[in-house]
Amino acid sequence: MLKDHLDTKRVEITQHARERMDQRHVPETVLYAILRSGNPTEMFNTKEYPYGEHPYQNRSPVFTVVGTYQNEPIAVGLALRLQKDSHGIAAEFKVLTVIIGLEHSRHHKK
Repeated sequence: MLKDHLDTKRVEITQHARERMDQRHVPETVLYAILRSGNPTEMFNTKEYPYGEHPYQNRSPVFTVVGTYQNEPIAVGLALRLQKDSHGIAAEFKVLTVIIGLEHSRHHKK
């Protein structure tokens, strides 16, 4: 489903994620490549995300996909929102943040 949303350009990138991409010099094409081929490393259901400014307040499931760019690991945080509509269930994906330099991160594989 995520790949379909990427193909049809329906993955939203939040302002926060765009700022992190700019700061960390991660092009949008790299972000999409990581989402297509990276490895999901964690998923938190609604109200289970323990990190960030408002822990345990996430309204949607949150998951992380990790890939590499220029030999540097990058983690992409996504929210998945599911809604019922007249056609069944509709999904929305929203990029929340982009983290580079994972040596001190929980996303770093040891």
